[in-house]
Amino acid sequence: MIKLQVACLVTLLFIAAIYFSVKRKKTYSHRLFSISLGVVVINLIFDIITVYTVNHLGCVSELLNRFCHIIFLGSLIVEVYICFLYSSTLIFPNDEEAKRENKWSFIPMCFACLALLLLPLDYVQTDEGNYSWGLSVIGVYAMLAIYLVMILFEMLYHWKQIQVKKRTIVLLAFIIEIVVSTMQAIKPTLLISGAGLTLLNLAFFLTVESPDVHLIERLREEKERADGANEAKSKFLSNMSHEIRTPMNAIVGLTEVLMREDIGEKERKYLQNIRSSGDALLGLINDLLDYSKIESGKFVITEDNYEPLMVLEDLKPVFEDRIGDKPITLNYDVDQNLPWTLYGDGLRIRQILINLTNNAIKYTESGFVTIAIKIVEKKEDEVKIEVSVQDSGQGIRKEDLSRLFDAFTQVDIKKNKGKEGTGLGLAICKQLVDLMGGKLDVQSEYGKGSEFSFTLWQKVIGKETVGDRETKKEEISKALEFDFTAPEARILIVDDMELNREVAIALLEPLQMQIDEAENGYQAVQMVQQKDYDLVLMDHYMPVMDGIEATQKIRGLTDEKYRRLPILALTADVVAGEKENFFKAGMNEVISKPIQVNEMCEKLHKYLDEALIKSAV
Repeated sequence: MIKLQVACLVTLLFIAAIYFSVKRKKTYSHRLFSISLGVVVINLIFDIITVYTVNHLGCVSELLNRFCHIIFLGSLIVEVYICFLYSSTLIFPNDEEAKRENKWSFIPMCFACLALLLLPLDYVQTDEGNYSWGLSVIGVYAMLAIYLVMILFEMLYHWKQIQVKKRTIVLLAFIIEIVVSTMQAIKPTLLISGAGLTLLNLAFFLTVESPDVHLIERLREEKERADGANEAKSKFLSNMSHEIRTPMNAIVGLTEVLMREDIGEKERKYLQNIRSSGDALLGLINDLLDYSKIESGKFVITEDNYEPLMVLEDLKPVFEDRIGDKPITLNYDVDQNLPWTLYGDGLRIRQILINLTNNAIKYTESGFVTIAIKIVEKKEDEVKIEVSVQDSGQGIRKEDLSRLFDAFTQVDIKKNKGKEGTGLGLAICKQLVDLMGGKLDVQSEYGKGSEFSFTLWQKVIGKETVGDRETKKEEISKALEFDFTAPEARILIVDDMELNREVAIALLEPLQMQIDEAENGYQAVQMVQQKDYDLVLMDHYMPVMDGIEATQKIRGLTDEKYRRLPILALTADVVAGEKENFFKAGMNEVISKPIQVNEMCEKLHKYLDEALIKSAV
C-alpha cells in the first residue's frame, strides 16, 4: 500500500509546484488552499511512516509510534476542517460572510485532537497487516464524519449559489471522500485515506485553483473593469454633452435670431463667426460621443426609408456656409438611374457625407469639391451605391495613408497647423461604413487632391428614379425651405430653463404660432387638459416631473385626443438609447439641441394638421 501513498505524495508535490509557481492574490481562499496542500503532504509523509512503524512494533518504540500516529491522524482531521472552510469560500459571495458563517466550525477539530492526545490508541495485528485503532481513532473518524456531513449539507443548501462548473466536480470529489472514509473505517487495512485527500485537492486545483482558471478569472475581472471604465466614460461624455449643449442652444439659437435683424455687415460677419464656431464645437462633441459609443459597442445602425437626393439638397446650405469666401466650386454628380427612395441608415450616410465633405473643404484653399453618387451594381431589389467626395486640395502623402483612419490622428501636422478637429472624423466614418457592411476607400496625390469613397448595398423602395423627378427639382428645392406660417396653431413649449424657452420662441417667431410655456412636466400635464394644443415641444430632464414621465401621463389620459397629440422631444441628450426611450414613452419625434431651424420647421410641418399650415406671402 505504500506505493499508493507515494504516488499520491508525488501528485501533491507536482500540484504544489505548479500552484506556487504562479503569482496570486493573497486571498482567504488562496491561504486555505496553500495550507491544505501543506497539511496533505505532511499527512501522506506520516501515512508512509506509520505504515512502517505499525508493522514493526517490535523494533519501534511505543512513544515514537504513538507520536507518528498522532501527527498522521491529526493532519487528517485538520485537512478535512480546512477543506470544509475552503468549500465555504465557493458557496458564499465574500470571505467575510464565509468566516462569519463558520466561526464555530473548529470545535469538532478540537474534540478530535483532544481525543488523540487523551484517549487510548491501540494497534491491531492481522494477517493482512497491522493498523491503529482504539477510542482516539474512533473519535477522529466521528469528527471527520461530522465535517463531511456539514460540507455536504452546506453545499446542498446553497447549491444554486455555487458556479455550475465548480459544484458538480467538487460534489463528486466529496462523495468520493465519503466513500473512501467509509471504506477505510470498515476495512482499516486498506490505508486509502491519503488517496481521498489527494483527490479532494486535485478537484479544487482543477476547478478553482489552476493557473488557467485563475487567468480566465483575471481576464473576466479585467474585462469587467474595462467595461466599467467604458461605461463611466460614456456617462461622463453624455453628461458633458448635455451640459455643453444647453448653453450652446442659447448661443446658436439667439445668433440665428439676431441674424434675421437689419444689422450692419460687420455685425453680421461677427454673428456668422459665432454660429460657425458653435457648429464646429458641436461637431467635436458629436465626434467624441460617436467614437465612445462605437468603442463600447453600443452604436446602433437604424434603417429606414430615405431619399439620397434630398440628403444632398438638405446639406447644400451647410456646405456652402462652410466654404464661405473660399474660391471653391461645389459640384454634384448624381446618377440619373439612382432610385429616388432607398432603405438604409440615411442619418449615418448623411453624417459620413458631412465629415468627408467638411474635410475636403477644410483642406482645399481653391478649386473644386465634387460630391457624387452612382450605382456600381444592381440586384432585383437592391443596389450597390458608391458615394464619393473629390477635391482639388492639398492631398495626402503616401506614407500617411496607412494611419489616416486611426483615432485622434491628424497627418501632416506642420502643414495643417491651425485647422480645427479632433482627428476622429475619418475614424468614425470608417467604423460607420464597416457597421453598415460597406467599405471606405481613399485615393490621393500629394499637392493635387484626394478622393474619399464608400460603397454600400441598399434596398430599393419603389421604382421611381432621380431622373424621373428631374423636372420637379425646382419644386422640391422650394419645398425644402418650409416657407410657411401657422397662425392658428397652438403650441406648448415645456422646458425648465427660461432661456431655452426664449430661444425656441424667438426661433419660431416667423411661423406666427400661438405659444404657451410650461416649466416642468407636471405643469404640462395640467395645461394639456385645460387647453387643446396642436403640438407639444417637451424637454427631457426637468424638476418635479421629467419629459418622459410627463409624456407617459399624457398618453395615459382617458380621451383619445391625448394619444393623438404630437409630442416632440426637445433635448440635448443625443446618446445611444435615449431616442428609443423617448419613442417608448410615446413621443413622436426628437429635435436635438442646439435647435436647427430647418430641422424644427421640417418636423413641425410634418406633425401639424395640414389645415393649420399656410403658405407665407
